[in-house]
Amino acid sequence: MNDKELQFELERFGRMYVACSQVSRLVVHRGSREELEREVVRVLVEVGGFAMALVSWHDPATQELVPVACFGDTHGYVQRIKMFADARPEGTGPGGMAFRSGTAYICNDFPNDPLTRRWREAAAASGWCASAAFPISIEGSPRGLLSVYSRESGFFGPDQVKLLEAVVADLAFGLEQIDRERQRRQIELALAASQQRLRLAMNAAALGTFDWDMSLARMIWDEQHERMCGFEPGGFDGTVEALKKCIHPADFPLLRSGLHEVMNAHTPFSFDFRVVWPDASEHWIASRGEFHYDASGQACRMCGVAMDITESKRSDAALRESERRLDQALRVSRIGIRS
Repeated sequence: MNDKELQFELERFGRMYVACSQVSRLVVHRGSREELEREVVRVLVEVGGFAMALVSWHDPATQELVPVACFGDTHGYVQRIKMFADARPEGTGPGGMAFRSGTAYICNDFPNDPLTRRWREAAAASGWCASAAFPISIEGSPRGLLSVYSRESGFFGPDQVKLLEAVVADLAFGLEQIDRERQRRQIELALAASQQRLRLAMNAAALGTFDWDMSLARMIWDEQHERMCGFEPGGFDGTVEALKKCIHPADFPLLRSGLHEVMNAHTPFSFDFRVVWPDASEHWIASRGEFHYDASGQACRMCGVAMDITESKRSDAALRESERRLDQALRVSRIGIRS
């Protein structure tokens, strides 16, 4: 290799190295999947010195390697070809072989390579003399393909191949992180929607929730629970003292002993008790829930739901009073009949 050729090789390697560095930065500052793919192929052409760069993605339904991002295709090469991942004729070229084998296929003599026969006419129209196909693996399995093309035969030396492998690894990592981030957002949205549906259902049923972290001695009530216990939304400070103050003095000892009993028995609880509002009015609460235990078997959390059953209790009391008066009237009437 003479000085001129050496200088050319150094310049070519330098361009490729800069392109590889830029791709690494793109992965760090990644946006959407489509944006990352578009930018990678652009950088490989504009900075790396390739004639064209193409990202294709595998469609499991059709086995086609579908182009999703391309830069430098000035002669419509991508529109004139088809690549497949299976062993059909259109899958026996460099791209299909690279995808199925999971390793790069380097073609430094495109017009004469035995695997390029079906693509030679389209390649000649674009001037391709060399190409390289690299599988893009996600979670250990090929999912797509990065293909790069040159108008120079013998373009892809060992150094260029190593840098391109680094580009593919960065691209795969970036796409994997984007997919994970999208899945995380989808899970968050689904969870938020589920929580919203639960809130609507609980509001419709007039249910409140409570959650007591016993290690922190702090309780969390939702707004519905606060209202039914006589607090303004946000007015409950989460302490046992505040809870004790709002429960009827005659009911608190019974509630406390009942909770200790079910906590030690590791069973769900169900209690009805009275609360006293700031205006001194009494209200009935039905509370249902359970304790959670740590690895040592100690109770560490209590959570459940509550409902205001004041009207039901008043109706029951009114019914009992009505029955009492009826019994009394019957007794009086019997006395009158005997006399």
